[in-house]
Amino acid sequence: VIHEGFSTTVYCVQGLEDIKLAVKSLNDMCSDNDDQISRFENEFAISSQLSLQCNSVRSAISMSEFDGFPAILLQWVTGITLSRWIRSLHKRGNSSHLSEGGCST
Repeated sequence: VIHEGFSTTVYCVQGLEDIKLAVKSLNDMCSDNDDQISRFENEFAISSQLSLQCNSVRSAISMSEFDGFPAILLQWVTGITLSRWIRSLHKRGNSSHLSEGGCST
């Protein structure tokens, strides 16, 4: 388990050909909630499109199930979390970087 939140849990798993994948799965309490499922499906759709246009977004590979719960398979990216990166900018007083785009055009 990499991260556990209110509605989702993120795992790092070994895929085919020793490729690491991130699996973001809805938690038990949210897996029957139509609104949460709809948001989850939207997250997959948005991530799929953004990763084609923006090199700072990890690729959403597919929708699936993990331990019987809806899941998104994502490209595993080594590094720090977005929240940790934002906190480090604030600590250094560099919050102006937050308004700069991370997309390549």
